[in-house]
Amino acid sequence: MNPLESPLYDPLTEIEGFTDGAPSYYHPSGRWTHMVDKPVEKIKFGTTLGYSMDPGDPVTYIAKGYANGKLVPLLCKRYDVWREWPGFHTEMYLYSSSEHLRPLQGKCVPHIISVQTIPGGYLTVNCELLSVNGWSDAHPDGKFISQEKKKRILEAYHRIHKQGVLHGSVSLHNIAISDDSRVHILDFRKSRALVSCRAVGLYSCTQEELDFEMRYVRFILDWNGAKRKEKEMWMGDSAGSQKQWLAADKARLQRSPTNIVPRQSHELWDVEKEE
Repeated sequence: MNPLESPLYDPLTEIEGFTDGAPSYYHPSGRWTHMVDKPVEKIKFGTTLGYSMDPGDPVTYIAKGYANGKLVPLLCKRYDVWREWPGFHTEMYLYSSSEHLRPLQGKCVPHIISVQTIPGGYLTVNCELLSVNGWSDAHPDGKFISQEKKKRILEAYHRIHKQGVLHGSVSLHNIAISDDSRVHILDFRKSRALVSCRAVGLYSCTQEELDFEMRYVRFILDWNGAKRKEKEMWMGDSAGSQKQWLAADKARLQRSPTNIVPRQSHELWDVEKEE
């Protein structure tokens, strides 16, 4: 459902910072409270972060613009207003709710400055960057991720899970890291939470699912040999389990050598379906 064409549900009006009024979809907090109903001006888009197989998905940019007359470095998620935006309400609700991501803004998730329409038929979610030093996603395209950066990523997920939020889109492409080891976890459109709100498509999760997501984060980072340990769990089991692991291994190697995923109750977490 396109937020530009459809009102939100009444329960959301009770959440501080959440709004369905045009042109504002979000009331900023903290150091950016003064930006309520004010746009970031003269936005200049730079390099992109992450990727998407769906041309209708938003694109995330490193950018810069003027917030209340001050030039600030930005992380901008840009939506095409002519497409549907699944998960937009969910993500904005999470950022608005003090029970979810609002307390983490500027720590391990982006701090939203404004949400606004811009010329060209786009809407942008404009966020403050924690650092101006060399941001990139964590995808291992030849770039080594240090143990220190891996530790920061795990700490970020620990904070998010402590708020009862399941990210739901765990991927190295959705982890932004600066050269000085600052971390932003990106894209909460598919999230779930211990405290749900079905009105915006935020469905419930369990503590077991949070624990398994952390296990998966350790796996993709290969934290303390997690990939080897997961493989040993499979290969040490029955011949059927070994066959299932090897089949999954062969299929995923055709796309990426890093996408063999851990099991849960003798099943593989099919990350392609989750994403």
